[in-house]
Amino acid sequence: MTSNSEQFDFPIQRQLRQLTDQIDRFTEGLTELRFLMQEQAENARQQTESIREMNEGFRQSREEMKEGFREMREEFRNSREEMREIREEFREVKETTKRQAAVAQQQAESITQLIALYGQNRSAAQ
Repeated sequence: MTSNSEQFDFPIQRQLRQLTDQIDRFTEGLTELRFLMQEQAENARQQTESIREMNEGFRQSREEMKEGFREMREEFRNSREEMREIREEFREVKETTKRQAAVAQQQAESITQLIALYGQNRSAAQ
């Protein structure tokens, strides 16, 4: 016959083994969880770095666009000023052309009068 302490030892040993197995599985689970969390932390770090790089790219693009718009505005202002100058030159050419046309008209009338006088003088001379 076995003693009471031996009978007690067997269930206690079994319970200790079960508890040890549970602790081992729990420890393995925690270790796996730690690795997963490290992996997630690394992924988050990489994503953060990617986002920083994207933000920097967007910032640079925005600055380039601002500079491009500044240049375009300056070119537009310059073009507008050039157009004003061209319009002024055309206005001056138009006025000069009108004056020249008036002078040419007067000269044509004078020539016509001279021809008429020449014709009268010839008729009178004959």
